[in-house]
Amino acid sequence: MSFVNYYFTPFTMLTDEQIGQFQEVYRKRYNKEISKEDAYDQAVKLIAVVRSMSQPMTLKEYDSYQRHRIRIFFRHVGRAFVQYRKDRGKDRPQEL
Repeated sequence: MSFVNYYFTPFTMLTDEQIGQFQEVYRKRYNKEISKEDAYDQAVKLIAVVRSMSQPMTLKEYDSYQRHRIRIFFRHVGRAFVQYRKDRGKDRPQEL
């Protein structure tokens, strides 16, 4: 089952009272009224985000994340080093 199917299908059923509470919170926060359908859609998406953030990473996901961080770090360091080498040559006097 994909992420989209799991989080954005009727696994998350909200009562009319809960949707009304969401509309009230939304109105107080943004000073704007939203329809019941929009409130339901936004509430389900909010629940999906909270669910995905509250689940711990698997070891495989953690390793993938760490590899990504290392790749990004060395990509930036490499670019900075190349720029440093270019800039360093500008300060040197030109040889005849």
